[in-house]
Order: sequence, then C-alpha cells, then structure tokens
Amino acid sequence: MTGASAHEVQPAVADLNFEGRTVSVVVRMALEAPVAGIDLQGLFDTNEAENSESYDTMRALDPLGFENEVRGFWPTMADKITLRAGETEIELALAGVEVPEVGNVELPRTSTLRLEGALPRGSEPVVFGWTGDLGALVIRDVSREDGYTGFVTNGGLSDPIERRAGGVFGGVRRLFGD
Repeated sequence: MTGASAHEVQPAVADLNFEGRTVSVVVRMALEAPVAGIDLQGLFDTNEAENSESYDTMRALDPLGFENEVRGFWPTMADKITLRAGETEIELALAGVEVPEVGNVELPRTSTLRLEGALPRGSEPVVFGWTGDLGALVIRDVSREDGYTGFVTNGGLSDPIERRAGGVFGGVRRLFGD
C-alpha cells in the first residue's frame, strides 16, 4: 500500500438496531481523525489535513489510552449526531468503546462505538446522521433482514427508517416466508 492510500479516508458504518423502546447504534470508524480535530468533509487523505500530526499520534496510542481520548471527545461527538423520531430528538448515551491493538500505524484502525437511546412512544420513523466534519456514513437497520441501508455525505440525514424490530413479528414473517 502506498503512503497516500494508507491515509485514505473511509466512510463510517452505523448499524441501528431497534428493540422495543430502545435503539442501539454500533458505529465503526477510524475515530482518530475526529478526535484529532480533522474535518473529514471532502477530505480524501488525512495527510492533507492540518492536524495530520495529531492524527498520527492518536493512531499510535495503545487501546486504553485511545479509549480514554474517545471518551473525552464523546460529548463533542454526541452534539454532532442527529437521531430523531418524528420531531422528537433522541439522546444517545455512550455504552461502550472498543479500540483494537496498535498494528501497522501506517494503516487506519477501525474502532467501535456502542450507543444507546430511548425511543419515544409511537411508531414514527427515525432519521439518523451527523455533521459533515465526521465524514461520509453508511447507515444500516440491522433489526430485520429487509432493513434500511443508506449512504449520506456532507452532513446529510438518512431517509426515514421504520422502527419495526425483527423480534417476534420478524421471526413469524421469516418462518412463514411472508
């Protein structure tokens, strides 16, 4: 892999799971860039960013050290995320951070954020997204087999995502092939 492609910006992936009145969101991304203050909107290579040295320093941190950096950054990141059911904003809490061991620091490492929120009563669909500085985002509803998949850039929001969880209803549908 060349030096330029080693710092190539990849989209994040957010998996939404609806279970009763709870939504869990699992985000997988190279978190070093936003923690280092790099604006990913329109950026293709982190070497071109103003804070690229800070990014490289973050990538070399051991998992616990970087997890602490992520937890410290979480309030800032939380303000950049939108999750809404109808007109109701859903607050997401940080439920966990998983950071892989430091490997080849020339390659990005994908860390995982686990987020949870309480869904309001009702059945209004949700929309999900974040500000453009966090980069492009693949959004998937993993609650059921035929769930939503979308791609947003520049701070866009997903199309409305139905809140039907797979649960019993989804199991019955699969069982009878409906």
